[in-house]
Amino acid sequence: MKVLLAEDNIVNQEVVKAMLGQRGIDVHVVENGKAAVQRVLSERFDLVFMDVQMPVMDGIEATLEIRRQESLGTFGRLSSEGPVPIIALTAHVLHQDRARCFEAGMNDFLGKPLDGDALTGVLRKWAPASGVSPSEANRGCPDAEGSFASSLVIWDREAFAERMLNNIAVMEKVRAIALDFLPEQIRNLKQAISGRNSEIARDFVHDIKGMAANLGALALKGIAEKIEQCIRSGLPVEVADLKQLDFDCKAFVDCLKGWEFA
Repeated sequence: MKVLLAEDNIVNQEVVKAMLGQRGIDVHVVENGKAAVQRVLSERFDLVFMDVQMPVMDGIEATLEIRRQESLGTFGRLSSEGPVPIIALTAHVLHQDRARCFEAGMNDFLGKPLDGDALTGVLRKWAPASGVSPSEANRGCPDAEGSFASSLVIWDREAFAERMLNNIAVMEKVRAIALDFLPEQIRNLKQAISGRNSEIARDFVHDIKGMAANLGALALKGIAEKIEQCIRSGLPVEVADLKQLDFDCKAFVDCLKGWEFA
């Protein structure tokens, strides 16, 4: 089974690649919607996982363009197979967010962080020839909402390990990327806020929130979500919240550095 993943965040790329790869799926990655359009219309894919919020061209715009081209007879797949199924990936799970995805021509919807059961269900529903067995449904991560019951938890490492199917090599790779990329994104966020560039700040904090969710950094995810809501509402970000962001990031990084994957 050949799948295209459109996702700009490198940590999220590795998480989703791990979850799909360990289900025996051939995963190809692009970093924005424009690249996704080009690949989908020139190659055959069984399924596309499309992040909604990306640079250059977002997932909604990319899906609209893919559907437009398909309506004109431009196919990467055999015309007899019909349009490629597109699955939305987004941290926004409100009804209106789902509606936007479906109106653009997406076929289904998965919230971030990915739930293993939901992922398996989507694979079996939209690509039944993939050979994903029912037993795979029991190998995923805990329910996303249930995982975040307590915003005081620095790291839900059990959920992270289960999301990675306890593959030590994959966890080591994701950890190495996260240790570099997460602090860098927080520095970028603070620079954008100090420069009063709310649009860029919103993108950085959304990125941080998504990474934290996939990594199981629950406290960090919570404070990032709070900052994102402030920015989206046009409210100033409190100094105390930025200090909390730094504190929760350092605490999570310390946990991540100290854990032996064994």
